[in-house]
Amino acid sequence: MEKRRTLAARLKIVQGEIQALTVDIDALDTVLRLFAPEIDGRTLKAKRLPSPFHAAKGELQRLVLDTIRETGGPVTGLMVAERFCAARGMTPDDRTIITIRGRVSSIIGKMKQKGAVCQVPLAGTYKGWAQPDYAARCQ
Repeated sequence: MEKRRTLAARLKIVQGEIQALTVDIDALDTVLRLFAPEIDGRTLKAKRLPSPFHAAKGELQRLVLDTIRETGGPVTGLMVAERFCAARGMTPDDRTIITIRGRVSSIIGKMKQKGAVCQVPLAGTYKGWAQPDYAARCQ
């Protein structure tokens, strides 16, 4: 029930933002008609905004390796995803964590192929990842 109330409150806020954006777009269309009547603002495509999950080249790989070094043991994709959210100041909601975990899993798979990390058994359902020297010490 609490989750529903929270979502309903967020919906009201977002609907207010939608209304404000619509008013702003209409005002810009009016200005365009005044200064450039040949331009029809309704035919312009919306600009694509950058993803909040975007990471620079090599950033996630460095984050995985840094997390492994700092913990001194195996890490999970969830741990790396939560750390990514914390570093970005993002709210780690379900959708965000799922998206980032998918990207982290992809990066870890590539790192495994290169031999930079290897899988380490963990209790539970998560896969553990560590650097090869750690895995050799545990076997």
